[in-house]
Amino acid sequence: MRLRGGDAQDSATVCVIRLLPDGRPDPGFSRDGVALVDHGYGNDSAEAVVLRGGKVIVAGDGREADGSRFGLARLRGDGRLDRSFGRRGHRLVSFGARRLATAYALTAAPGGRIVAVGGAVVEGRQPQFAIARLGRRGRLERRVRTGTGDDTAEAIALTPGHATIAGSISSSHGLARYLTR
Repeated sequence: MRLRGGDAQDSATVCVIRLLPDGRPDPGFSRDGVALVDHGYGNDSAEAVVLRGGKVIVAGDGREADGSRFGLARLRGDGRLDRSFGRRGHRLVSFGARRLATAYALTAAPGGRIVAVGGAVVEGRQPQFAIARLGRRGRLERRVRTGTGDDTAEAIALTPGHATIAGSISSSHGLARYLTR
């Protein structure tokens, strides 16, 4: 296995591994079964993955110099970044100045869209639900911060006309249902 690094600020990059049925790394995926994704600055993470049309979409935390954003990346079936998605295969989604955001769940939506959910917080305050919908090429179509405080979305299910989000709500577990357009 070969190692590939990011920039000098990185101590963590996103690692996507595809295994063969016998558990060995798949050499048809990034030549050694391991693809590393570097969103550009600082420590990145992957918290959710979805497979769609032979491509792998990962979401989590993408760092920039001024904080974290939802970090999304789309990989082709051979493990290389799909450069038709976002900016050269990556997309960082901000939820406002000084807000730290991490995506914890991801789902495929109709029309090739992607919906990611998680939490966004200003340091020292309570987190809010954070929801982002991206188009098939990674263009941000809509983002929302909502909640009563101390809220983090951890799962999402789409049904016609609705998005149901599960997570922590005011230090308890709960569901929130949103109308979609």
